[in-house]
Amino acid sequence: MLPAIWFIFSRKGCDASVQYLEESKLLDEFEVVEVELALKKFRDQYPDAVRESAVKGLLQGVAAHHAGCLPLWKSFIEELFNRGLVKIVFATETLAAGINMPARTAVIASLSKRSETGRIYLTSNELFQMAGRAGRRGIDEKGHVVLVQTPYDGAEECCKLLFAGVQPLVSQFTASYGMVLNLLAGAKVTRSLKETEETKVTPAGRTLEEARKLVEQSFGNYVGSNVMVAAKEEVTKIQKEIELLTLEVGDDVVDKKCRKQLSAVAYKEIFNLQEDLRAEKRVKTELRQRMGLERLTAVKPLLRELEDGRLPFICLQYMDNEGVQHLFSVVYLGMVDSFAGSKIQDMVRITSYDPVDCFLGR
Repeated sequence: MLPAIWFIFSRKGCDASVQYLEESKLLDEFEVVEVELALKKFRDQYPDAVRESAVKGLLQGVAAHHAGCLPLWKSFIEELFNRGLVKIVFATETLAAGINMPARTAVIASLSKRSETGRIYLTSNELFQMAGRAGRRGIDEKGHVVLVQTPYDGAEECCKLLFAGVQPLVSQFTASYGMVLNLLAGAKVTRSLKETEETKVTPAGRTLEEARKLVEQSFGNYVGSNVMVAAKEEVTKIQKEIELLTLEVGDDVVDKKCRKQLSAVAYKEIFNLQEDLRAEKRVKTELRQRMGLERLTAVKPLLRELEDGRLPFICLQYMDNEGVQHLFSVVYLGMVDSFAGSKIQDMVRITSYDPVDCFLGR
């Protein structure tokens, strides 16, 4: 599983992890000698850039990489890591962008990190960017990604991030006066002519046309271009059509489509069929109401015959709007003229049949 990059979202956490593994021996004798030689060469060349607190861990094959390290020291760590002389690098999320340091394994210590407003979850782009460090081209057949569970997040949050998809890229390009000056002015180049020992000074800036072409090649210009605007309008149009298709097709939608696409004769025929359908629905509703009254009329005489002090069990069956049949048991208690009287309370009090429902005829 080594070499590995372990992403921790704090400099203090990275340094503490290196100190925790200072006694671990991840390098063999030959690799330790190579690290010592490389460190001696680096110390001779850049004595002030050596991070003395990290030397002990470096000789064991572990190192930290974050914004608290000097750029020269970070470049030195990257070189040793690419040579296989550093087995584990504890780094912040900034290592995932812009630095060529692939590893066999990427470990993500948490799916959330602290911010000014509290703990926030990583975006799917940040997660995929860190996970993309796993796997070295031409060396590893596959990379390994380990997501560490913490008290703040678990498997459910992990699945949401993994299946959220990649977020769209947002351009950070902003035009400013300083950018314009850098594009147009530039530095000056001084050349000495050997024959005359004269010095020639020539401007090295860009012309206005060159600066315009450079800006037009930026991603921000592409996002704001007419091509992107037209593409967004087309996507919006398609989304509206999808929403229209997913909605329940009603009479208004059918009428609107018919007026645009059908002839007058075909539209009139469809209109007549819709009227017939509405009439059939009204007849169906009336028949259901009549059927309910007929059933009630048929049950009432049977209930009157049972008013002999006994509590017979009755099995009722009905069908809901979706066509599903339901079957439940009730107990017949007696006839009442009003639901507000005390007779209901007396009848319910004398029975203890639970969970059987009570049926009151009226």
